[in-house]
Amino acid sequence: MRKVFIKSKKEMDTFCSCLALLDGTKQVYVDEDDRWGYEATIHDGYHRRIAIALVETFLHHRETEWIEQIVKEVYYYKDEEAIKRIAELTHTILVGDMYEEEKEPSLPRQQITQIFQEIAAKHIRIFYDAVIQFRSTAYREALMDVVGHALDEYKHEEEYQLYVESLREYVGKKPMGTDEIHVIQGRDFSFYKEDGTCYSAEEITKLADEEPLFLAGIGKQEKNLTPLIAMSPRRIYLYGDYPSEPKTLTVINVFQERAAYLPLHQFPFSRY
Repeated sequence: MRKVFIKSKKEMDTFCSCLALLDGTKQVYVDEDDRWGYEATIHDGYHRRIAIALVETFLHHRETEWIEQIVKEVYYYKDEEAIKRIAELTHTILVGDMYEEEKEPSLPRQQITQIFQEIAAKHIRIFYDAVIQFRSTAYREALMDVVGHALDEYKHEEEYQLYVESLREYVGKKPMGTDEIHVIQGRDFSFYKEDGTCYSAEEITKLADEEPLFLAGIGKQEKNLTPLIAMSPRRIYLYGDYPSEPKTLTVINVFQERAAYLPLHQFPFSRY
């Protein structure tokens, strides 16, 4: 049998729940311990499952707390909304794309997993809080690097929001133009008039060249957003299969209620 000692009742409950999910047949008995908080006795405990349950317990209860601590104490952020958003971005980097096949765990996750696997393999008595206190240096260092990358992403988000706000203001002051424009996603947008006629490359270039969007921070070489701002339509219909595509999101963020996204099969005209 193996024993796991955890000071927090919530963390002990999480550990037992994780262990039950990994192996519902495993018998776990929990008693209070005067020195270590709570003691879990695991009969026929398989150390790899115990390690996984300990990692999940740590990630659930400690990781976000540590991330926010780093943001406050290392990077000196005080605004709670900013701290929350940076923590969210950090988690996104740590987890990565959940749909990406054969993705390697992030370095901090590798570090904390290795720590608990080594402890669980060598010891039949595991002191969770002591492990975290004395064996987490490598994890903390790796986590600080990830928080730094998340902070860079947050700054880019702030810059993007300022960029979008300036374009909204510009568009809001511009008189309405044509009634509607239809746009198909692609490496570059394809633009269609109300009658289904496709704008030629020459027409799009002319629109981009004639609109003084350098005032809003856009160069003449931009051929996706600039034509739409130049035409200033009352309605923009965007069609495609990728609603989170960056150019598309920018159009929707700038034009807001004037823009609508629809699946490609609803495009009302022939593309040939």
